[in-house]
Amino acid sequence: MASKKKILNDPIYGFITVPNAQVLELIDHPWFQRLRYIKQLGLGHLVYPGALHTRFHHALGAMHLMGLAIGTLRDKGHPISEEEAWGRPSPSCCTMWGTAPSATRWSTAWWKASATRT
Repeated sequence: MASKKKILNDPIYGFITVPNAQVLELIDHPWFQRLRYIKQLGLGHLVYPGALHTRFHHALGAMHLMGLAIGTLRDKGHPISEEEAWGRPSPSCCTMWGTAPSATRWSTAWWKASATRT
């Protein structure tokens, strides 16, 4: 299998390099692509037009930050094998798959409602 690398332009972090072909296949999957249509900031873009951030952007940013964290840990002398390093971007990309839109808002409202009952 030929090595496929891709560079993506993220609105927050600039250029992000996809670390390997497996992560690129994950990003190209229809389940991951549907995150493009789920807004991370809810209706905030209606008040602040520049505040358009989707779950897709969020997942790519999480993958990028995980790569930076692995690099920093390696620079500090922590032993991280190549297998561990290659396996880390995948879960960080998938953090949003099972998260419903506005789930944080609903869980906060539920906790507030349940706190008033006790």
